[in-house]
Amino acid sequence: MYESIIEFLRKWNTSKTERQKLQDVYLLFGVCIVTVSGLITFINVNLGYTLVIAGLALLGAYILNGVAWHLLSSAVLSKISSKAKKK
Repeated sequence: MYESIIEFLRKWNTSKTERQKLQDVYLLFGVCIVTVSGLITFINVNLGYTLVIAGLALLGAYILNGVAWHLLSSAVLSKISSKAKKK
């Protein structure tokens, strides 16, 4: 089990870019926090709501980061690479 987790992390590290890794971490933390907050709500409602807001903020950062990178790559980086190819 331990070796399979290590192998998965090695493959994940080599196959993804830094941007994709950041997106994966945003999504993972957001989902984990929302899930844990649902369980904590049974014990303390105010703390559960606070954690839900934090988890939703991370999921919002995931979406905004994805949109920003898509716009950047389509608008700016493609023009830079096309200018570099012309030279």
